Amino acid sequence: MPLGPFISSKPNVIVLVGAKSFPVLFNVSKVEKKDLFTGTYMPFTELTGDYRVLPYLDLFEPNHGKIKRILFFLLQSSRDRVIPEFHANFTELFETMEKELASKDELKFWFVRKDLGGESRGDELEILS
Repeated sequence: MPLGPFISSKPNVIVLVGAKSFPVLFNVSKVEKKDLFTGTYMPFTELTGDYRVLPYLDLFEPNHGKIKRILFFLLQSSRDRVIPEFHANFTELFETMEKELASKDELKFWFVRKDLGGESRGDELEILS
């Protein structure tokens, strides 16, 4: 989540320095997760029939555990269909990407960012094979 009042009214941010600090995200005494999933944005509940979906429920809310159990039950009961389909589709996708990338002599990645003046700038990273 970018810092600043222009993005959010409560721009509280947790910065992780490395893999060792990652478990702090799961410490509910340090991190409040109510109505949070991706940054400080929560979609209107009108989109979900006036229900708050699981990723936006806090761990201590009564419906969190119930909904989580249902979702894991559905995932477990359909694993014989979901996992092979997921594997087949993503294997094909990544094999196609790998062939396309291997056929080129060079790769260019563009990192787009906005500077302090609000103008977009692209930084190019070139990888030669």
